[in-house]
Amino acid sequence: MDWSKVFKIVNIKPAHKDHRGQVIKIQVDPDHAIREIVFFERLSGVVCGQHGHRGTDPSKRPEKFVLVCGKVEFTFTTETGEEIAVILNPWDMIIIQPMEDVAVVHTVTVLKGPAVWAEARSTLFDPENPDAFSMEELIRALAG
Repeated sequence: MDWSKVFKIVNIKPAHKDHRGQVIKIQVDPDHAIREIVFFERLSGVVCGQHGHRGTDPSKRPEKFVLVCGKVEFTFTTETGEEIAVILNPWDMIIIQPMEDVAVVHTVTVLKGPAVWAEARSTLFDPENPDAFSMEELIRALAG
């Protein structure tokens, strides 16, 4: 699996830092009008995600999270069982591409909580169309 087609991690460097603290700037794609910002807070030991995206929700093309505090592990698993795990620390951004030709799910495990991450969405979340699919659902969709 070429994991670079699945996700990328960017460590956001402070735009300014002095005795008061730091200023973090996140550049947003000019075509990505932000409709809502969702903050997730999860406690140590919590496991969440366990799904993949097909890109039916424009906010998932790609999905972008910025970890604000805590420490999390993202594990990506293919339908054949191939797996990679990456650790995110504060101010790491993970960019997850929707997968249209292979089933890949991501699982988030909170290693040090509380962990808070933010997702800037171009659409309002629609619980009727969450674009979150289990491995089985992704495999069925690919089959056809």
